[in-house]
Amino acid sequence: VISFVLIVALSFNLFKLKKLLEIGVVGENNYDVNITSSNIQEHQEITLFKHTKPSLLQIFNTTSFEHVKWNNWDMGCNDLAIAAPYYRAISDRLYKHDRNRKKLLIFDIGANTGQDAANIFGAFHEIEGMCAGNNIPYHLISVEPSPKVFCELNDTAKKKGWPGSHPYHFLNIAVSNSTGNLKFKDPGNEGGSLVLESSTTETLGEMTETEFKRAQKCSLQTTTDKKQDDFAVVPTYTMDLLVSSLQNFQIASPTDNVFILKIDTEGHDAQVIKGSSSLLDQKRITFVLFEVWTNRKIKEVAEFMASKDYLCFLFTPKQLVPVDGKDWWYENLNKDGQWWGNGVCGIRGSESMAMFWRMYHSDNLDMVQAFELL
Repeated sequence: VISFVLIVALSFNLFKLKKLLEIGVVGENNYDVNITSSNIQEHQEITLFKHTKPSLLQIFNTTSFEHVKWNNWDMGCNDLAIAAPYYRAISDRLYKHDRNRKKLLIFDIGANTGQDAANIFGAFHEIEGMCAGNNIPYHLISVEPSPKVFCELNDTAKKKGWPGSHPYHFLNIAVSNSTGNLKFKDPGNEGGSLVLESSTTETLGEMTETEFKRAQKCSLQTTTDKKQDDFAVVPTYTMDLLVSSLQNFQIASPTDNVFILKIDTEGHDAQVIKGSSSLLDQKRITFVLFEVWTNRKIKEVAEFMASKDYLCFLFTPKQLVPVDGKDWWYENLNKDGQWWGNGVCGIRGSESMAMFWRMYHSDNLDMVQAFELL
């Protein structure tokens, strides 16, 4: 009996050593490491299957009740400004030493006056000096449908010296899951919204070179109807069409991935995502970052993305909460409630999504390991 107990104890301590090596608490050459109970407690208890799926559901259900509610700015302000440094670290880890590394496309849909463009330029700054060869090529495309705000975006770019050394295009178009010259309610601030009503019955195909050049110019538009002075007619494309158009102009190639698709379109985010169907089918989008206002919308997005083999998460201050409308769904989200927050979707089980999850929960080793249960 004593021999059996000693064997079990030794096996357990060897397992703990293996886990400590995996998470980097001790190095492979630390042969004299003495694993004691105090050592383990110093770095948190390392156990296999600390969480189960039912225990995670309980944790996320509690988090949902605590945070998913109206006027919780901690939810709404967890956006690209918070996430961009994580994305930069992931791109460096996955692509920097890849000899065949592709150009990474970053789309800022609903660019406003350039707040998120500034976040991208800040996080994805170039490496200079002798290590400049490690730079990962990326191309930022900012899309702002409001002609009034787009002109302000132009002014911001001039003041900040964009694009500088970075490839950058900003376009005065709209993005949705349908195409055409659509009406845009344009109060001249970030509260504008696309009206799914075309000025003609014509749909749009890929952009011509003339249309592409026109979309880059500041040109205020108004309707001839004085009762609708706050409406503009904006050419509207799907993400699938926009990317294929950029390929035609050799701004992108068929092998380039959309590393980040950031969407902030005042309630129109689900339509933008659905207009990316072909790109999602091809797994050409790594991360989709979107804004959400209602439980109904988060379910719509999560279920659509699940059908493409992507898994979505709600940003909360200390946790990413998985949502897919089925396996990961919570009582609080069954209400027809309004709130303001942000979500992120990644390819289910992908290395990039695993890295983002583990970085976001780096202060909680139990949650780091829980990714395997999602």
